[in-house]
Amino acid sequence: MNNKTRNIVAYILLGVAAVCAIVLIINAVCNRSAENEVDSMKESFVVELTPEPIVETATPKPEDTEAPTATPGPTEDPFLSLEGYDVPARVIDFEGLKETAPDVYAWLLVPGTDIDYPIVQHPEEPEYYLRRTPEGKDATAGSIFTEMYNNTEWTDNNTIIYGHNMRNGSMFATLHNFEEQEFFEENQFIYIYSPDNTVRVYQVFGAYEFGDMHLTLTYGMNTEEGYGEFLSGLGELVNEGNLFREDVEVTTEDTIITLSTCVRGKDYNRFLVSAKLVAMGTME
Repeated sequence: MNNKTRNIVAYILLGVAAVCAIVLIINAVCNRSAENEVDSMKESFVVELTPEPIVETATPKPEDTEAPTATPGPTEDPFLSLEGYDVPARVIDFEGLKETAPDVYAWLLVPGTDIDYPIVQHPEEPEYYLRRTPEGKDATAGSIFTEMYNNTEWTDNNTIIYGHNMRNGSMFATLHNFEEQEFFEENQFIYIYSPDNTVRVYQVFGAYEFGDMHLTLTYGMNTEEGYGEFLSGLGELVNEGNLFREDVEVTTEDTIITLSTCVRGKDYNRFLVSAKLVAMGTME
């Protein structure tokens, strides 16, 4: 290779390096902007409160009704209050949130992690928020989102919530905290706040690696048969370095959520944290 050719190759390599550097800088700026957007939402629309007495939902308890009560199924509200659960008390101005991010429909809080984000769902495009902020701005970090295969009432058998495993620790990166046995044992609950002032409490029962298949579509998750197949399959993962709570029974009568993120270095795997609905109600 003569000097002229070497120089041309060197210039090309320098050009490629410069382009890569520019792309990295742009991504970093966009992601920082995305973090600032969520921080601004928290500051403007989320108010932490000193815990107040629990207010039960209007639905009467079975013992207070004369008519026989059917066993609650996946599409019914199985629990009537938050009594006995140490729910972080907060007021979220969803009306204000929706003025800047119309597709926000809930807020997710996972104690012990940095996961404290609004949840969005686009009505037509499943992965619309994969690379967009809640306000719809382009960002590699994307948003915490669900797809339209799940409803926004939290009544599906298994609602899948997606988030990126960002290197800077944002989004669902700290979901991987649940890989540690001690953390898994000490952090049992996930909270979801809704615009109607309802708080749902979910108890974590599993933290495990899974394939990258689309859970809802692959299993037909919204059918009892498909949901049952998914739950049965989890039993095969117990002895593969995954963590499951033996004292939490989950059946097809239960409603669960599954938080899903990437596994660094394993493109075809996902790290999932599944939790069962154990309580719901309102607080003032």
